[in-house]
Amino acid sequence: MPPDADATLHFRGFVLNLSAGRLQRQGEDVPLRRKAFDLLTVLARRPGRVMPKGELLDAVWPDAIVTEDSLTQAIREIRKALGEAGLATIRTVAGRGYFFDPGMPEASSAGPGGDEMAIVVLPFDDRTVGASDSFALSLCDEIINGLARFRMVPVIARATAAAVAESDRSDPRLLGRTLGASHIVDGHVERRDGTVQVGIRIIDTADGSLVWADRIEAVDPDPLALEDLIARQVISRLVSRVEDAALRLAARKPPADRRAHDLLLQGMAFLRGYGADDNRIAHRVLSEALVLDPLYGLVHSYLALATVILGRYGLSRQTELVTALNLASTGVNLAPEEARTHRILGLVRLYLREHAAAEHHVARSLELNPYDADTIAQMGYLLVLRGRIEEGIAWMDRAVRLNPLHPDWYHFDRSMALYLRGDYAGAADRLLRIPRLGSWGLARLGASQTLAGNLADARETLARMRMLDPGFDPIDYATRGIAFERQMELDHVVTGIREMFKADL
Repeated sequence: MPPDADATLHFRGFVLNLSAGRLQRQGEDVPLRRKAFDLLTVLARRPGRVMPKGELLDAVWPDAIVTEDSLTQAIREIRKALGEAGLATIRTVAGRGYFFDPGMPEASSAGPGGDEMAIVVLPFDDRTVGASDSFALSLCDEIINGLARFRMVPVIARATAAAVAESDRSDPRLLGRTLGASHIVDGHVERRDGTVQVGIRIIDTADGSLVWADRIEAVDPDPLALEDLIARQVISRLVSRVEDAALRLAARKPPADRRAHDLLLQGMAFLRGYGADDNRIAHRVLSEALVLDPLYGLVHSYLALATVILGRYGLSRQTELVTALNLASTGVNLAPEEARTHRILGLVRLYLREHAAAEHHVARSLELNPYDADTIAQMGYLLVLRGRIEEGIAWMDRAVRLNPLHPDWYHFDRSMALYLRGDYAGAADRLLRIPRLGSWGLARLGASQTLAGNLADARETLARMRMLDPGFDPIDYATRGIAFERQMELDHVVTGIREMFKADL
């Protein structure tokens, strides 16, 4: 199996030199035994193609009789050599074989202002009197590792950033050209009088402009948990801004440049929109992405999500839920290390009323990415629907601490938790913070106001609901559309709705 004379493959920060028989990262050799290297070469030269085990055995061990154990051991060795990128690069397709996923193009090939987004996190400046650099460097590593778990954009390794001359760091545009980074994350930390203050910002390297800045303050933190506390809050603040920038970049691309990854980002952007046809457009765009790359796990997962959204979540027909389940399950099989595939499968399982399975997949998502505030909030709501109200509220509290500038659905889900706890005024307050309530939101608001004793407000809310959708039946919606595990929580909600109607007599 002689390699091409001067073939060199680049993927996920690695260089595979076929002629020299070497795997390198950042100029350093990565040890790999001959057969493992040969197997990696076979897979890497056919990216995206599922290769059956028999074909791989024939290619790597053509003159020997070996069992699948040899193949499994070589796969394990490759993944170990690739470190955190191992599972993402060498993917298993159950019952079929393996395929090589090179990831997104190397950041240096695009450069700032190009078609791809890559970020570099610089060590934070520790302004505490007498502080050493160790804390700032350690914090930088934690932030890089946390951002990398979201897998939305490439994050440049700290070792690469550290190799840049100090003079370059003061010029964002020069730093961007040197590292191939479209955005820079930097900041400072200062500890004083029992408090820790952290400043963070994102800079666009194309023109040196400030994209976003924020400030975090922690009062009297546990010194042993200080680094984790800061890293989690910084990551949760950064990730939504970084993802928003990536989605905007994808949306600006002309149709001729739309490939599967770009279509995925566009589909995600439409799913976050509020236009009348946004969800249908998202479904169409994601379907196109699936045709282009049928082995892209996240595309399967987000198409599953679009399917249940169009079906109105828990009100989706059984055929729609089965379609979504097949898509979401395929997403997990193709990308088992991707947290979002498990999160979406958890949602679909919830709509199917498979509560234990739903909790399992959301928990798995959090194992893979413990920094994702939205998934933490989702776990809270799931536990509330299972009747574990206080436990669910505790999870919701964690999500809000990580993401204080959260979307409105955090309020919507918390209102359900507060209602089931018996805090009807609190539930109504949460719903009133949402600018545009649909029929179901208004029904819940009216029920909360009724049980809180605010009958005049409840009558006004009921009138708004009837005007918005005269044929809407909130009791039917609660029964068929909300995945309560126990009858007692459903009865609690239905009681409030019935009392709302009685108050209008």
